Amino acid sequence: MMRCILVIIALIMLINAAPAQNLNKHWQVPVPSSQFPKFFSSDLKYDVLLNDFFARHYLASPGPGAYTGNQQTFWREWNALSTIWMDTSKNRALGRDYNADLKHFLLTIQLDPDGYVYTYPPTSEYRNKLGWPFPDYTHSQGRAKAWDWNSADVGQDGWKIEGGGTTTVGDGGAWHILLVEQDAYITAENLAIEAYQSPYLIIGIGCSHHIPMKLEWTTDKEPEWSEDNMVEFTVNNARPVDFYIPIYQYPGWQGTITQLRLTPVTVMPEDGIELHMDRVHCAYDTRHAVNNTSFILANWRYYLWTGDDDFLKKNIDRIRLAAHYLRSQLKGDKESMVVIPYWGHDGTSGMSPKIRTGYGLGSDYWDLLPMGHKSVYTNAYYVAALKAMADLEDAAMKLAAKPNPYGEDANSFRKQAQAVAKKAGEFFWDSEKGRFIGCEDTTGKRHDYGFVFANMEALYYGLGDANKAKSIYSWLDGERTIEGDTSTGKDIYKWRFAPRATTKRNTDWYCWLWANPSSIPWGGQVQDGGTAAYLSFYDIMNRIKYKSPDDAYARLKSILDWYSEVWDAGGYREYYMEPGKLQGAGSPGALGIDAEFVETTLVPLTFLYGFLGIEATPDGLMIEPKLPSALTQVGVRGLYYRGAEFAIAATNGKITVKCTRNPENRTFTIGGRRSAGTFERTVDATYAILRAD
Repeated sequence: MMRCILVIIALIMLINAAPAQNLNKHWQVPVPSSQFPKFFSSDLKYDVLLNDFFARHYLASPGPGAYTGNQQTFWREWNALSTIWMDTSKNRALGRDYNADLKHFLLTIQLDPDGYVYTYPPTSEYRNKLGWPFPDYTHSQGRAKAWDWNSADVGQDGWKIEGGGTTTVGDGGAWHILLVEQDAYITAENLAIEAYQSPYLIIGIGCSHHIPMKLEWTTDKEPEWSEDNMVEFTVNNARPVDFYIPIYQYPGWQGTITQLRLTPVTVMPEDGIELHMDRVHCAYDTRHAVNNTSFILANWRYYLWTGDDDFLKKNIDRIRLAAHYLRSQLKGDKESMVVIPYWGHDGTSGMSPKIRTGYGLGSDYWDLLPMGHKSVYTNAYYVAALKAMADLEDAAMKLAAKPNPYGEDANSFRKQAQAVAKKAGEFFWDSEKGRFIGCEDTTGKRHDYGFVFANMEALYYGLGDANKAKSIYSWLDGERTIEGDTSTGKDIYKWRFAPRATTKRNTDWYCWLWANPSSIPWGGQVQDGGTAAYLSFYDIMNRIKYKSPDDAYARLKSILDWYSEVWDAGGYREYYMEPGKLQGAGSPGALGIDAEFVETTLVPLTFLYGFLGIEATPDGLMIEPKLPSALTQVGVRGLYYRGAEFAIAATNGKITVKCTRNPENRTFTIGGRRSAGTFERTVDATYAILRAD
């Protein structure tokens, strides 16, 4: 009994203790303790480094927020993991209320009518908000075209009015047209646009009247105007707004486009029709299907941590539409895996054996690699999204939401998740090499350059099992060598803070933009033997699950030792002074750590999600510590769950939960005991659930 009391006292003291000051570093990021959470353990040296690592990247500019960091939708899963567990409203004065930003993004990001989730929010400075910022028409080698009427100097830029009207160009950054006669239109002639290089047309247009517009085209094979080569869209805005026309969906959009024509479909009013043209751009299909999976996962994490019922009620139909897109448009149900059908995303190279303009487009974060058609990366996230949808459907039904309009209930999502995990887990597995391939292209060719990132994320999100994990880590840890790989053994972890992203030299499988990869030495590019720091989050989490907490903690300590060495030298840019070493802020390079690599924030959070074993679930806040033998205690202060703040500490066999702030006086249950206000409870267990009643 006395021993139990002493352990409890020790835990309480640890919760309230501050790191020993003599272990602090002169280069530590100054953080007000009242505004920022802290991790703690029985190893004070590494506590200092861990907390500084997290604070440095959380407070960096850009940081892990929906608007202050990378605005692309795919980052929302990583943003949620990075910040949803803390009360970011405390940092509102710093412009870093990241959870409020995340909520706003999830409620406002646009979905197209089929359910595809746009890449950028409406407020983004990027012109093409539908997809990735590159490639665009300027990379088409003259096979596509664009018109921008933002200056009087450009004039009408080859377009003309037929049927009567007047124009001015450049006033307010647009071409202003007054059409006065019935069937008047604007047209561009003598074009030579290769249809395949422009699966989308982006038309920035406003109109004085709410009317349909008819877009028509002719081709080298069909030189006459035809109703078959036509699409209508409705303009209901006076100021120019971008319309993303999926012109690839129309059978007549092929060959060489020779003319374009825009015609109002209405009876001409007496005062005519004013058109305000901002731009017409030919555009590649730079959509990323992983947008939808990340959108779903971020909604799921946000709801489970906050319990924000109003949020779920508002957004559930949008989330359902995003999920239905994956299951229907991308053949998730039919194939038991998603298949990427976008033009240019067929999985083949855009630069080998020769430059193939329009081919080899990236489909995810690894944007130079043609991970199209059947991709292990997209399907790993798809499995996780299906599981998340099952939880969200259960929650929506408890809130008396309307049934899913597509007939996709929680049970169907769980069954589909199992089916995809089984099929994709087998399909992408190379039994000879004992690892996952990257993708299979439309010709049936399977691409494998030792994709460490894909293997790690596939394991984490549910494509693997213990046997596959054992095989993968025997490769990564150098217990076996795979014939043909450039990097083997200890060299795989050459960069120390993370394994190489790939282990086999790649000089021929890229988007056509990356036309001369052989000019960059092996390991000189993030996506060819270089690395991104965030990979260590998945690496350590997988090691905890599939190897051991001791193995994972050794890896984390080696990263923190590297981190200390780097900042003793003055920081990332000083430590890696050699040109081309660090990528970021517009410069290519081998290593992705700072600048736009805001997902580096994930690395220290292996302590929270892994060693502390904390995760929000439909049943409550799960606490399942996985202590390495080197630590007698682990804990966190400033964890925020369902509107209350907590300090949580664990030893082998005991978990202490202390509610330090409960402004809404919510009632929580842990270990069978209900408590309101601030409270402290210790349970004799290696697993506990904290429930918000």
